[in-house]
Amino acid sequence: MINSLRLRVFGFILIVTTVVGFAAATVRSSHILANEYAASVSVSTRQKAIAYELSSIALFKLQTQNNQPISDTEVHDFQMLLSKWDGAQKALSYGDAVYGTSSDISRELHNKLQNASPYFVQCYEKVAELIHNKKVWDQKLILELVPLLNSYASSMNDVSGQLTVEYDSSLQGHTIILLIIALAGAVVLILGYLLLLRPILRKGEEAEEVKEHISLELDKAKDAKAEFLSNMSHEMRSPLNGVIGMADLLHKTKLDNEQFQYVKNVKTSAVQLLDIINDIFDHATLDSGNFEIEKASFSIIEIIEQISDLMKPLASQKRIELLTDIDSKLPATVVQDERRIRQVCLHLITNAIKWTDSGEVLFKVELLNTELGFVQMKFSVKDTGVGISEDAQRRLFTSFSPQEDQNFAHKSGAGLGLAISKQLVDKMGGRIWVESTQNVGSVFSFTVIAETTDTINIKEVAELKGLKVLVVDENRTGLKILVKQLSIWGVQAIPFNSPDLVVEMIDNLNKFDLCILDEKLLKIDGVSLAEKIRDKYTSKELPIILVTNSTGALLQNNNEYYNAILGKPVKQNNLLETILMLKKGNTPLVSKTGNHQGDFNKNQLKILIAHDNDLTRAVAEKNLRLLGHECTAVSNGKDAIEKAGNGKFDLLLVDSDLTGITGIETVKKIRKISNAAVMPVVIGMSDKEGRDKKNLLDSGMDDLVARSVGLDEIQSKIDQWFEQ
Repeated sequence: MINSLRLRVFGFILIVTTVVGFAAATVRSSHILANEYAASVSVSTRQKAIAYELSSIALFKLQTQNNQPISDTEVHDFQMLLSKWDGAQKALSYGDAVYGTSSDISRELHNKLQNASPYFVQCYEKVAELIHNKKVWDQKLILELVPLLNSYASSMNDVSGQLTVEYDSSLQGHTIILLIIALAGAVVLILGYLLLLRPILRKGEEAEEVKEHISLELDKAKDAKAEFLSNMSHEMRSPLNGVIGMADLLHKTKLDNEQFQYVKNVKTSAVQLLDIINDIFDHATLDSGNFEIEKASFSIIEIIEQISDLMKPLASQKRIELLTDIDSKLPATVVQDERRIRQVCLHLITNAIKWTDSGEVLFKVELLNTELGFVQMKFSVKDTGVGISEDAQRRLFTSFSPQEDQNFAHKSGAGLGLAISKQLVDKMGGRIWVESTQNVGSVFSFTVIAETTDTINIKEVAELKGLKVLVVDENRTGLKILVKQLSIWGVQAIPFNSPDLVVEMIDNLNKFDLCILDEKLLKIDGVSLAEKIRDKYTSKELPIILVTNSTGALLQNNNEYYNAILGKPVKQNNLLETILMLKKGNTPLVSKTGNHQGDFNKNQLKILIAHDNDLTRAVAEKNLRLLGHECTAVSNGKDAIEKAGNGKFDLLLVDSDLTGITGIETVKKIRKISNAAVMPVVIGMSDKEGRDKKNLLDSGMDDLVARSVGLDEIQSKIDQWFEQ
């Protein structure tokens, strides 16, 4: 069967090649012939022109220089002209490759050239005699030469005419041949198609139909696999989130040391297992081909600061500094996959914090290049942790790599975390790499290419130019970041890394307009230093901004010392807003970030929770009650709609995958309740944020959190949506 198909195809190709070959040969022949005739016509025309030129020169010299000597220059010019004339005449008669003429000429053309030949010879001899023998412009000789030249020119007219007639005749002949070949070729091709190619194409169409059917089945299988992964992800994460939530709640109760360690180990193991499950499902999603980069416009600086907020509690637990260094040239907004950038950053920062026992973790974002509406950004996470060996670094970004040492086992994220990060970064047009020294630390970096329509994020603030600010921080990296940021705004920032020096020169602090203190100082903590400054200066004479990891206790107990308190890592926008307000005489204790309007108490919100998993619902309710809020919990969308219609709530936590009426439909119906005086903030709970984010937000949800949401993230969302 296969041999028969091959013979048919070969036969059809042979027919096509033969027809095309004949046509090509004919066309080439016509082209060569046309070139030869064109060259001959050109030469004959040139010969005629030379004859007229000689005649004109001779008559002009007869009138102006009769019987005068011929100069050497004129002799040389005539010799050159005669040489060209003679060469061209031979090219017409015998053919010449240089001139492009053919030696194969017709009898009629040969006769025409023979008729012109005597005139050419006589003219040539007369000119030669004139310049070599007479050497003067002889009247008699010139009068004999001019008629001969005119006769030669007339005979060359006949040669040109004959060439034109022959070319037209030859062209007609070649055109007829081409038409015959084209007609014969069309007949042969049609017969070849019907007899040889059409049966093959029919078989190909049948094969294509089979292929398309198989492709549809594969797509169905792929969709089924994606749905299975999604459902399995939900089914496996829900009980694990419940275990983590309950362990977290148990962790907050009164326990002895042994019980405390047991609970801590349970929570740690559950979190690690959840991380592994998340990595496995992410890897399976990427491997199945269902993964797509979802580009949208977002604020890159806002995302960086949100990531820092999420990671701050983890860093605080280990008593290490989490610092951010944001390039002032970053655009205000970019177009890229916000969730994937966040995912990679969170993974790298989590690793860095977990394997850093002392020191700091620096999260740095730089602008590398800007060109034609695109920007290249570099994200770096630098830690002072255990480091990674050179051998382990080479296998770091591959899936299921051998794990030969403890450091590499963690850094590889069970062979999947960094492999997934690499795939995500690759899809966003960047690359990821690591630089590390054992027992010194590591720097994980990756680049991302994004679209932008903006130029720079931080505009010049004319009001701050010339402002003198004292910055006190024993952490040199944090001190450097703050000074650099202030300098960009035109502020004269004076850095101090020793609080003792500030105490020594306390009488001279009146030359500063503002003081920024880090609460975490060793010899004299920031609170004590602020108290000493207040003994000398009032809050109006020298405003103080305290930078701290925990604002709660400071706000309640020591707020008379500070004009404002900012959480770490310091957000650029918050710092800028706070300084501007202090300069105007206002006293913002904490920058306002909320945007929800209405009659509510931020510290005691009325919250409705809708979740069909009893354990997850109980954990969320208990966490919110620990924060001081009043909660109502329901297990389905119908009850959520009823409760929202009958009561007034400030915040709704709604699971996106409620049984019966889905979370999306539930939110849509709640949004349509006419008697809601003030629309509540609705936050969706979902583990499919990336794929369903647009659909969830379009349904009326204001924001999203993961189902495994903890106290810190809940508090962060409340701070974001409700004014301080």
